[in-house]
Amino acid sequence: MRSIDLRTPRRLAAAAGLMVCALVTVSPGPARADAPAAQWQAVNRAIVQGHVLPRYAALARATSTLQLQTVRFCADPRPSSLRFLRRAYALTAQAWADVEHLSTGPVMREQRRYRIRLWPDKHGTAAKQIRALLASADSAALEPQAFRGGSVAVQGLTAMERLLFPVADVAAEDFAGGDEAAFRCALLRAIGDNLADIAASVADEWESGAAADAGARGTMGETGGSARDAAAGFLRDLSTGLEALAMNKLERPLGPAPATARPKRAEAWRSDLTLQLLRANLASLQHLYMTGFSPVLTTDPIDGALDLRIRAAFTAALAAAALDQPLPALVGDAEGRARAQHLLAETRALQVLIGTKLPEALNLPLGFNSLDGD
Repeated sequence: MRSIDLRTPRRLAAAAGLMVCALVTVSPGPARADAPAAQWQAVNRAIVQGHVLPRYAALARATSTLQLQTVRFCADPRPSSLRFLRRAYALTAQAWADVEHLSTGPVMREQRRYRIRLWPDKHGTAAKQIRALLASADSAALEPQAFRGGSVAVQGLTAMERLLFPVADVAAEDFAGGDEAAFRCALLRAIGDNLADIAASVADEWESGAAADAGARGTMGETGGSARDAAAGFLRDLSTGLEALAMNKLERPLGPAPATARPKRAEAWRSDLTLQLLRANLASLQHLYMTGFSPVLTTDPIDGALDLRIRAAFTAALAAAALDQPLPALVGDAEGRARAQHLLAETRALQVLIGTKLPEALNLPLGFNSLDGD
């Protein structure tokens, strides 16, 4: 992995060609509680430049394509255009899985995170809101300003999945002919427009330089905080991302026993994307670790051994996720369930390293996370 130059200031060019002020960057290791702020700035800048910005840019591109495909499909609903739309949905869902763990910065404003994807939806809010909206056929509710200010449950990927992948198979004809079909397609377009607008706004606010530069300094585009606080925030995202994966994406559908397995609690079971998104989560979390925290550990012999353990644990978890059947089909089957439980065990083992050993080595506090109390 390329080391961060200790001597040369680096500048981050914004998307519009503007330059943010340069920060003196130093090697990210060894960074400890008494390390100068510039060392944590280097860690944060590496994460922002190498991990955050490219992934939000990819999400913006994916949602733009999804928006285009909704327009094309609704203009001429055919089986072929429905396949293209479903493919665009899958790519967008994966692009979201690549950034889902990031819980700081512009995505947290205006409820954007939940407007992109409200999941887990433990109370079935999306289903209730979609039924109510379809029954009302209120076109005024789909106007951009009204839609943005309405229920988050109907604005994003969770709602679109229900429209494109209902329990009873959907056909292109379900979106063509008649007022009900026309409104269903109008809802699809409203979701596509909304997702593209949110993703573009988040990417633009990061790439403008203000959020990216603040991320390196430590404020993450918000008020207060130090560079060390920002690094702790990224570490918390890493740990919480693994905890959410284990708790929500594996333990919830597995249940305590085969008889009590709940396959429909798996993420994206309708679109059969459960494992694809889970693997994307793991791979992106691995990339976050390798980009920001692994270089810190490799400068110290003792911490270097921990780095090797964490790398091996990521490899083991990704290997365990290479299942050849959909997760919802495995959780109620004895043999398949054992393989899903092995994936859970590897994920939990990795999370223990990230959630306990890594903070100790870095001397960074994890603090509370968004799952505390769930």
